[in-house]
Amino acid sequence: MKYKLLLFVIISSLSGCIEMQQPKENEVLPGPDLPIDGVWDMIVINQDGNRIDSESRFKFSKSRLIVEEIQGFGDKYLLDKGQVFAKDIVKTGKDSYKGVFFITTSESKLCECEIFIEVKNNTLICKTTGKKCDKAVMYTDLIFENPVFENPDLFSSTHNDTKLSGFKISPLTEIKVRASSEIQKVSKGSKIEIERNRMIQYQINISTDNSILRSTNYKIGAKLPKAIELEIQKNIKNKLEQVLGKAITLKEEYKVKVSLDGNESERYNLIWYDKLKTGSVEYLDTDKKKKVIYFQFPVSTELEVNKLE
Repeated sequence: MKYKLLLFVIISSLSGCIEMQQPKENEVLPGPDLPIDGVWDMIVINQDGNRIDSESRFKFSKSRLIVEEIQGFGDKYLLDKGQVFAKDIVKTGKDSYKGVFFITTSESKLCECEIFIEVKNNTLICKTTGKKCDKAVMYTDLIFENPVFENPDLFSSTHNDTKLSGFKISPLTEIKVRASSEIQKVSKGSKIEIERNRMIQYQINISTDNSILRSTNYKIGAKLPKAIELEIQKNIKNKLEQVLGKAITLKEEYKVKVSLDGNESERYNLIWYDKLKTGSVEYLDTDKKKKVIYFQFPVSTELEVNKLE
């Protein structure tokens, strides 16, 4: 899934490399968790309207806006992971927030201004008063879309007005799918012990295409509005937690140690298999029309070792 953050920045009378004098994450006291907490990809639009593609990510976390990952900006902006661009973000209304925004001026000085955040249809529209700090550096709209939420249920219950009803979840089926494999060689007459790790992301994948019930390709079918997707995932999550008898975490790392004997075989095939729970959910949309969505959810993984001739 691709997440987008459009950062509209107008910069004039600047040249060379701009070192962003932002405070570090450990220098800014965290605040309470917020419904908008999550990670966002970023795209910069400069004063000429040119798009600067990157794989940079920012995150809202505990009342702060923090650099998560910086890539693809060339040499113009010196940004580092953990730099803070906003702090003291608080909720001021049903769909509004405000906080303190940090701006590095054309003289590489740090200035504080205000940031106002409005939630509209799963989008954050942010406005700052940055031009009061430096006329040469003017931040206009910051538009955040399609986040990976820290707590999707909290955002959905706080900001989404989606009125879905009549949820009916089918009995769950478990399937086993091949995830990855590798060939391990062992010298004849020797024995080795190796360790292999695999990280499982416990993400509920949904699709309008029922082929998701038989494969790991969940990026198929019609794209759903984010608010509806979150509402459906919340209902599926509640059902899965009842079936599994435990709360669903974000991820888990599996570690397996394997002993291989070169006298039995000089080549082994190591195959990871993921176990998935699959099913469907029937519901009534906002127009009271019956809809069906299919889903899959990883519950565990296992390593299979096979001798090769």
